[in-house]
Amino acid sequence: MKNKNKSFSLVELLLVSALLPFAGLVIYGTFNSATKIYQRLNQNIFLEEINFFLDNFRKDLKDTLVFNGIAFKGESKRLEFASFVYEDFCQAQLPGKIIYQYDPYKKVLQCQRFSYTKVFGISGQPQVTELKGVVDLQFKYYYYKPETKEFVWEESALYDKLPLAVRVDFALEHDGKENPFVYTVSLPIAS
Repeated sequence: MKNKNKSFSLVELLLVSALLPFAGLVIYGTFNSATKIYQRLNQNIFLEEINFFLDNFRKDLKDTLVFNGIAFKGESKRLEFASFVYEDFCQAQLPGKIIYQYDPYKKVLQCQRFSYTKVFGISGQPQVTELKGVVDLQFKYYYYKPETKEFVWEESALYDKLPLAVRVDFALEHDGKENPFVYTVSLPIAS
């Protein structure tokens, strides 16, 4: 009987050990490329979310109106004012109340939209949107002081008149970094 040896030769082992690093390099390149694409897409989603939220903030403030029963109230972490709000029932823009409120414990800037019927408790829940990952936030209000003849940023809104502009300073956490943002909106109705 013939004894057949079922093992690898030295040449075969050397050939495989020479090809393994090339295969590893190809696999590493593929995963590295996929990671970079994922990070780029994730960055775009992050910026789109901020732009969407700030665009709604601008639109809400541009639509500010004077309405009995809904005063303009502004503090450093909360902003409340009358504006036009979309009502699902009527499928139209109606006067309503909008509240922007920052919760430092949840790290969330929340926007609540109450249509006229919801403001006075007639029906339904408010529409709620959130911007998550907000590390710090402060609203400021721009006024003209006739006694000193200068324009100033106030920490809270003066209850007898609308501000000329509203500014929001905030920082967002993304990829372990704090990204600062400053956004200012002028109010066309203010005088």
